[in-house]
Amino acid sequence: LSPLCREDLEAAESCAADLAERLAACHPDRLRCVVYNSHDMPLAQVRRLTPYFARSALAGPLAFDRTGELPGLAAFGPRRAVPDVGLTCVGAVPWIVNYNVPLATDDLQEATRIARAIRTRGGGPHALSAVEAVGLAASDGRSAIGGDMAVSVAPSPAASAAESCPE
Repeated sequence: LSPLCREDLEAAESCAADLAERLAACHPDRLRCVVYNSHDMPLAQVRRLTPYFARSALAGPLAFDRTGELPGLAAFGPRRAVPDVGLTCVGAVPWIVNYNVPLATDDLQEATRIARAIRTRGGGPHALSAVEAVGLAASDGRSAIGGDMAVSVAPSPAASAAESCPE
């Protein structure tokens, strides 16, 4: 969930946790739902404990789910993902833009090298602010760069007016 105004982020986080709890309740003992946010439990941190970007995800079940190891992670449903149902991540963050950039190569190492160079975490001199990126194998055999870019959201008109009014 992404709020239209940054003042509404806390409310969106509460709604995300409620949604995750309700989804898990619809499929008790079957659907694991974990909750992420932008400050203490980012989606990238949760994803690293799942097979989301792991090559093993393409080969088999969710035996790779390690989300139960993350202290402080809000989760509902079974302690581990059930392979035939999966894992659902629900959260609230400021607006992001998702992108997939296909490359003119099938070289996954090259895609990974480029992704590492442009992402914020661990990026080099060409790192972009507020970017998460990863090299991926596309379904057509080519490589791609997939990721997210955070977008600045303006404060609500009411908050802007309150900030500009003298006390």
